[in-house]
Amino acid sequence: MIAKQDEMKRFPVPGLCGGTGTAEFTLLFDRGVLPSNVVKVTLAPGASCGSHDHTEDTELFYVLEGELCLLDDGVEHPLKAGDCEYCPVGHSHGAVNRSDKPASYLAITFVTPPDADSRSDASV
Repeated sequence: MIAKQDEMKRFPVPGLCGGTGTAEFTLLFDRGVLPSNVVKVTLAPGASCGSHDHTEDTELFYVLEGELCLLDDGVEHPLKAGDCEYCPVGHSHGAVNRSDKPASYLAITFVTPPDADSRSDASV
């Protein structure tokens, strides 16, 4: 399946997960097509995605451009393009763009089987 950039749905999301400012979403694929949502999220300078719990799904967070401060289970981590974070069921995260340039990331969320291991120490 191919997703053409000029055919993707784009829409603003004010106060994403209780955050500040407006996030811009580009929906690459949704759960109607894949067993996950794949979204490009762009945060303007000063905008944020509020810290939120993952109770029924997991999320892979991959920074595409810019710099973000990621809050992973309450601990801040600076991330730049190429960095990623995995937030499994039972954990929380959020992000803020404290820079003076837009930052974007790919958010891939998928439903987690109830018996899945929360965070594994296995190497990739």
